[in-house]
Amino acid sequence: MPRDWTALAEGSELCDASDFQNAAYQLLCAQVLYEAEQRHRVSYQLIAGHRPAFMEAFELFGMQLRFNDAYRYCYAIPKGTKQNPLPLQDTLLMLVLGKLWHERASRGELDDGSAVISIADLQESYRSETQRELPTQSGQLRDLMDRVKRFGAAKLVKNEDDSNQPFDIAILPGIEALVSESALARLSSHRAIASKGNGREALVSTDHDEVADEAP
Repeated sequence: MPRDWTALAEGSELCDASDFQNAAYQLLCAQVLYEAEQRHRVSYQLIAGHRPAFMEAFELFGMQLRFNDAYRYCYAIPKGTKQNPLPLQDTLLMLVLGKLWHERASRGELDDGSAVISIADLQESYRSETQRELPTQSGQLRDLMDRVKRFGAAKLVKNEDDSNQPFDIAILPGIEALVSESALARLSSHRAIASKGNGREALVSTDHDEVADEAP
């Protein structure tokens, strides 16, 4: 990897060194970049077009840079170090979202890699899987979803069909990379314990190989 981005920029007619630097910084902050997202598109295309250089750059941060060419996104996750745990509610929400995405993917119900669900669907699934309740006020739920959005795992989308529901939730394909099979297995274990009346004591691990923590 060059000491700076100048050498790569010299081979590009459209980008300068600051464009490469900004793309790396955007990925570092967002953790996942999607070509389909307008605010991500330029950075994603730049990173995808210069993969070896960006992969080496993220190695310096102790992070793995990976690409999903089927759904056109890239993501950076920590490797080899213990990460700070997420709040339990955030962890459980990520796990439930991951399970919902996998269920819809297995049924071929994805739209460009995303699974769009209603608030009611999310609340029902969260209650079923965790024996807990999500906030019922749309403002509180929006705040909780905003925390998940920071991982690039989901976003809110306008509901065109139901004026009584302020928004739908689009679970983005990056959730597949951020939530592993072992984490989903822990969610199933949590549900089994909760069904026996001990759900409040069941904790879900948030090691980086199960639920990717927020990038710096």
